[in-house]
Amino acid sequence: MSSSPLPDTPTAAAPVVTVVVQTYNRSNILPYAIGSVLWQTYRDWELLVIGDSCTDDSAAVVGRFTDPRIRFINLDERVGDQSGPNNEGVRRARGRYIAYLNHDDLWFPDHLEQVLPVFNDGSVDVVFTLPLEIDADGRFRVNMVYPDELYDPRGAPPISSWVVRRDAYARWGLFRHRDECWSVPTQDWLFRAWRRGAKILHLSAPTVFVINSAQRRNTYAERQDAEQHRWYGAIRDEAGLRERALAAAMSHPKPTHLRMLPSRVLVKALALRLIARCALALKLEPEAVYFYFTFPKRWGFLPQRGAIIRELYRRRGLPPWTKK
Repeated sequence: MSSSPLPDTPTAAAPVVTVVVQTYNRSNILPYAIGSVLWQTYRDWELLVIGDSCTDDSAAVVGRFTDPRIRFINLDERVGDQSGPNNEGVRRARGRYIAYLNHDDLWFPDHLEQVLPVFNDGSVDVVFTLPLEIDADGRFRVNMVYPDELYDPRGAPPISSWVVRRDAYARWGLFRHRDECWSVPTQDWLFRAWRRGAKILHLSAPTVFVINSAQRRNTYAERQDAEQHRWYGAIRDEAGLRERALAAAMSHPKPTHLRMLPSRVLVKALALRLIARCALALKLEPEAVYFYFTFPKRWGFLPQRGAIIRELYRRRGLPPWTKK
């Protein structure tokens, strides 16, 4: 949990945050998305569930939630992508900040609490967090890393990880329809805002659980909801889930987040990989080779046994310790 102060709360008539959930005929998963908003530790929000002209029972499902902060709005005409519901959310939002949540994704309870303090810097327009994505085969994935904590257009942070200052739309415009975009409306908007000078920051806190429907066949037609049910319960009940998921994501066999690393880091990683293979061929320990290149100034010209432990003690602020 963040210990930084949150932005000042406005009058009781207007919440600090407007949460927008865009949806289309997935009423069976809406309770999980709404539930992950309800369990937020930061409480000053309103929730707009906006249907892209839904024809199922979405209105009735949302209506079962008696919290007065939750409203359902159904567009009269279907737009066919997120731009329509999201733009309607921007138009109806009363909060100073707009947070988005795809109807098939989930937030960890501290999502808003983690993000909002970043806006204490009045120059920040958008903040996005680190999404934990679950593949259809059950593997966790991190699709991007931002070492400098600034948006890089080579990555595509899902909108469920965004919080946007509402007045940013007056400067950068609304979402464009898919037919006007080279990519998807969400990433198109983020790129356009960045190119025109928006300050977009990455918060390296894993606060979003992404269940990407694009990776799952027939998810709408079959109204799949087993994963939402499973992972909603896991977030609620399993202590340490986030830490285990993050550790698994970083060891994904297809680590697509590597494309976000600077070239010098990738070159060094490839060089160390080659050196490690040579070390194995010489029956040397590859990890020792890695540590030698990682802490050369601490070790001197030649490796020293126990040097990495001393370094870890130093980094952790522990006093030096020598085995007696």
